[in-house]
Amino acid sequence: MKLCWHDDDFEFIVMVGYADPNALFARAEQAYGRGDLKRARVELDNLLRLIPAHPAVLHLAALVAKREGRTSDALKAFRRALALAPDDAQIRGNFANLLGDIQRFDEALGEYEAALQIRPQFLQAHINRAILLNQLNRHEEAKLSLAVIEQLGSSSAAYWSARGANAQDRQDFVDAENAFGRAAAIDGRTSRSVLGLARAQLERGRPEAVETYQEALLKSPDDALATLGLANALTASGDFSSAKMTLLDRLSRHNDWFDGRTALAELLWEDGQSEAFDAPFREAIAESPDNAMLHHGLINLLIGLDRHDEAAEAAERAFSAFPDIKAFQLAEAVSAGASGDCARADRLFTVLELDTPDRWVHEARHRLRRNDFAKAGDMLQQILQTNPDDIGAWSLLDLVWRMTGDDRHIWLHGQPGLIATSSIEISDEDLAAAKEFLRTLHRTRAHPVGQSVRGGTQTRGVLFAHHDPRIKPLANSIRAAVDEHWAGLPDRDERHPLLKYRSQPWRFRGSWSVRFIDRGFHTSHVHPHGLLSSACYIVAPDAEDGAGPALEIGRPPADLDLALEPLKTVPAEPRTLTLFPSTLFHGTRPVSAGERMTVAFDIISSATS
Repeated sequence: MKLCWHDDDFEFIVMVGYADPNALFARAEQAYGRGDLKRARVELDNLLRLIPAHPAVLHLAALVAKREGRTSDALKAFRRALALAPDDAQIRGNFANLLGDIQRFDEALGEYEAALQIRPQFLQAHINRAILLNQLNRHEEAKLSLAVIEQLGSSSAAYWSARGANAQDRQDFVDAENAFGRAAAIDGRTSRSVLGLARAQLERGRPEAVETYQEALLKSPDDALATLGLANALTASGDFSSAKMTLLDRLSRHNDWFDGRTALAELLWEDGQSEAFDAPFREAIAESPDNAMLHHGLINLLIGLDRHDEAAEAAERAFSAFPDIKAFQLAEAVSAGASGDCARADRLFTVLELDTPDRWVHEARHRLRRNDFAKAGDMLQQILQTNPDDIGAWSLLDLVWRMTGDDRHIWLHGQPGLIATSSIEISDEDLAAAKEFLRTLHRTRAHPVGQSVRGGTQTRGVLFAHHDPRIKPLANSIRAAVDEHWAGLPDRDERHPLLKYRSQPWRFRGSWSVRFIDRGFHTSHVHPHGLLSSACYIVAPDAEDGAGPALEIGRPPADLDLALEPLKTVPAEPRTLTLFPSTLFHGTRPVSAGERMTVAFDIISSATS
């Protein structure tokens, strides 16, 4: 005896006496929902023998295969399901999720768009498409796609969480704080929304970030990001002792927590513990010498503090222990060269078997140090053919061109309008308020690890997003000056690392303040993630005979020992803002007396990450 089973589009004939297809499907769905994938697969296998061509069954089979990691099976099942039901938006949306997971991004976006053509009010597809755009660093597209569905997503925590994540990636922490606050109000303050809110509060300098991170840890007691965030919030509040204990507590349970160990070492340094700052790594290496990441951490820490002799020795020991990790040999070569032991660096680069852009940039820098400009130039040109946005390579190539009298240096940095100095328009009252506010932020005892500051302090968080209203007039006056400079840049040039973006909108990428009292300076450096870099003097000591503190643009790093003077020297005067391509090395003359305080930031295209 046979039984006909119908749905809207299909008719199936099954033999009475076999299991009920509806019951099999229900059991498979329930098993999938509770995470019992093995049971779900058994039920689906039985069902597919009865009904081999039903889109709902194939869809569920695809989802099970995806979660089990059987990507090929999942792709086949999705395609079979869509062949039977091409207008099913849910299937297309889930197929897009899989394609995104396996990095077939263009296909994924196409499937999301197809799903939204079928069902324009499909909120989750809108959200997932925006999340993928964000992952692809297409932040402005993601922002716009979320903005147009605000009414549709206004009551969805997932929508506001996606919007908050997008705002964080754009460093718009005002929008991020609002979005994650909305998400938390809707979802009952889940760990995800609370953690996003805490991060936004931290970047905005809100003291309540400490309590919000503590709330996140109550919901997820062992969460690494929440623990690290709480330590950062405590440090920002000046409570170094509690920050240290927070990190030590989790490290006692997770000895392999690399980010926490790095944060602890940096915290000890910034708290003035210059004799013990590296203990978190040295002690851990003594206990676990076979952990290569610990060696990486120690080497990077030492390099970040210009302790190149120590870094070279640490890298040599690491390479002896891990001869297959050529990055340790590269670190030894880099540190040896920076410490002045050029012969040792020569030997190491000669035998180094590593073909990566990082290796060639570092070796090109060493060739500059050895006045081998032809070889350095060849290496850098090769890197730029592969990655034309490599700021570090451009900055070194500029030095090659200047040392060899190559006119391309003028094209890169000498065109009128690329470097500009102006006086920002801000009232005396607003400037005084900004000074008062900025001084309250400088709480550490030492300069941060891995930055160019020597003998001074640098603020945390995103300065222009700070909740204190005293920063707003300063930020607005700087924004107006950048608008004017961006509009006055030379014509668009597709080959130029800055000018190829000049027709696009710009945005800030990071903003911070640096303060020196009676001593200190910036080493010559570049900002590898910017298009334009900056320095705006807020407080400056009186100069004597033109020898006071000043910004030097274009002076090479001291360890390269190149006979090049700065392209431009800007005396330290309050209100003075200097903007210049991020491909230019820059540093400052030392402060010998008085206070020097600046605000700085990078500029990037809104369309880029």
